[in-house]
Amino acid sequence: MAELIKKTLTLNQKWYLTLCLGVVLNIGYNVWDFFHDMNVAKANEVKFATLTEESRKKDEQIAYLIAENIKNARNTEKMPVAIWKKKRLGESFVYEYYNLTFWKQFLRPLGVSRYYLYNKTDFAVFGYDDATAWYLEDVKQLELGMPSHIDRDFRNTDSTLVKSGYTKWSEEEDGHEYTWGIMDDFFIDTLEVKK
Repeated sequence: MAELIKKTLTLNQKWYLTLCLGVVLNIGYNVWDFFHDMNVAKANEVKFATLTEESRKKDEQIAYLIAENIKNARNTEKMPVAIWKKKRLGESFVYEYYNLTFWKQFLRPLGVSRYYLYNKTDFAVFGYDDATAWYLEDVKQLELGMPSHIDRDFRNTDSTLVKSGYTKWSEEEDGHEYTWGIMDDFFIDTLEVKK
């Protein structure tokens, strides 16, 4: 019987030692995994901080460019000459921008609201002959690729004939084609001149 007890104790000790060794190995692995994860997390934190800083700098640059664009647009908006920009959409040219003077000189006399012509073609407001002529000028302008001058007479808001003209140019940006135009002469709004 003493032999049996001795064998049982020896087996229990081996089992206990195996169990203890397993627990120690498991704890050791968990400690190693914890510190490994901490190092990975720290490295990722540094990468994230770098990306965040780069992103912040890009955001600041974008904000600056937007502010400059708005400032320049305000200056363009106040100019006493009509300025416009059209975007080519398929076979059409739609107005993407026109300043206040353009509206006063060409749209207000027709009873058209300030922003009515945005994303519309000349055919939405102007007579067929004028709209066709301007469409053909836009097509030609894109083919030329360099500024051109057009002589043309216009009527002011008081119906007086103005001998004038305008300069047009084109540009390509982000895969889109645009034509720009600017009148040669200042527009004096006779409806706003105080007598």
